[in-house]
Amino acid sequence: VISEESPRINEGASYVWIIDPIDGTLNYSSGVPMFGVMVCLVHKGKIILSAIDLPASKEFFFAKAGNGAYLNGKRIRCSKGRNLKSSFGMHGTTLAPRTIRFFEKVMKFAKGGYMLLGSFASPANACYVANGKRDWIVSLNGQIWDFAPEYLILKEAGCKVTDTKGKPWKLGMLEMVAANPYLHKQLLKLTKGV
Repeated sequence: VISEESPRINEGASYVWIIDPIDGTLNYSSGVPMFGVMVCLVHKGKIILSAIDLPASKEFFFAKAGNGAYLNGKRIRCSKGRNLKSSFGMHGTTLAPRTIRFFEKVMKFAKGGYMLLGSFASPANACYVANGKRDWIVSLNGQIWDFAPEYLILKEAGCKVTDTKGKPWKLGMLEMVAANPYLHKQLLKLTKGV
């Protein structure tokens, strides 16, 4: 078990649970209903199951490798948008130097357009991209429990999921770019070098 709230348990096991008991703790503690519980199951280095629960909105997202992604039992798919300048993206909240460089590139690119950025709790960001309510997500920092549960839900919803250079996302990477293939290609022009 790998969890944000406790030391690792039974390292070296072929099955590994990765758990973030409350992602969006600041929101939760201040009464903002943008938080969630994230869990995934890894077998021999591959994520095979993911679940994200957003209790305040009663939304339960689930994915099984090769079997699609679901919201409350109904199949979901990512956005079909093709124009990055008229998209609505999601990003993490930490204003680290890499994030600032990315924002600067977005502002320069979107000048004259209406490309929008939003940020809530990480699980809501990823899930709203997976079900097409938002168009893309770029996350540039975090821990394994911030990325692993989101990955499979995004992938199974039809998103292309990579690092900032376009390499397929793998367990252990601590950055993520996810969108449909059309927007993903455009996003990589803004994430390379950040």
